[in-house]
Amino acid sequence: MIARMRFRALTSEDFPQANEVLRAAFHAPVEISFEPRLRRYLALQPDGWLVAEDEGQLVGMVGAIDYGAFAYVGLMAVRPDRQGRHLGRQLLEATLDQLTTRAEASGRPRAACAALDASAAGAPLYERMGFTDSGLSHEYWPGPVGAATADVAPAVTIAVATATAIDDLVQLDATFFGAPRQRLWHLLFGTLPGRVLLARDGDGAACGYVVAQDGLLGPFGARTPDVADALLQRAFAVLGHDRVRLQVPEENAEARALLAKRGFTLGRSLRHMRRGPVPELTGWRAIYGKGSYCLG
Repeated sequence: MIARMRFRALTSEDFPQANEVLRAAFHAPVEISFEPRLRRYLALQPDGWLVAEDEGQLVGMVGAIDYGAFAYVGLMAVRPDRQGRHLGRQLLEATLDQLTTRAEASGRPRAACAALDASAAGAPLYERMGFTDSGLSHEYWPGPVGAATADVAPAVTIAVATATAIDDLVQLDATFFGAPRQRLWHLLFGTLPGRVLLARDGDGAACGYVVAQDGLLGPFGARTPDVADALLQRAFAVLGHDRVRLQVPEENAEARALLAKRGFTLGRSLRHMRRGPVPELTGWRAIYGKGSYCLG
């Protein structure tokens, strides 16, 4: 790293430049903007995002959402003309150091426990940094007709959730995800009103949920494939999304079978990687859609 380079915290004023860095690094079309995601992620983890700055110009960035038991690293990007200079490694090292410092300050004295989804281009760096494979993340798209069907739904009640259901959602989600995500659910309710569907069984207990983001279904979890199928159909019918993506962990074979049955096709797969003593996420067999590659 040349002497004039510095790392600092991302701020909202950086969004335009950060958006350009991300679009260039990920080869995104000009109509794609990362600013809504940056705004959401910074609100969720204000102290979790770093940028590399060279004479006032942003040339790289990375961040992490810390859930306590582990963190998710995402939006790792270096401007193409600055790649090959170890800047990505330094950004990642700084982020992992930040996670460890936060863990120690909260009484969790241990190395950073982190997970991420790696592209083919990024995976070699993560391997050198001690990340190991723990499966795949599959991205699915629906067919031209979408996923709605006339099948009989299971004996569950599905409705647009209100804020009074946050505790139920957090508790159910934690059993699937492996850590409570109170901040995330409060943010989703605040920024996506009317987009959270909650399924309850005959006894009134929460048994599944799905959030319809713009172009993405997730977080999406369900205790059974039938509940997931009912939520999927309601998400299309009630929330009006006829073409969306889902990011499904490899652990959930029933999710992949359901999506294939409903006309979804596999778009791409990324390597899911972990570093440090990240717990075994056995509940991921009930996750039908991630919140994003960054949120997990």
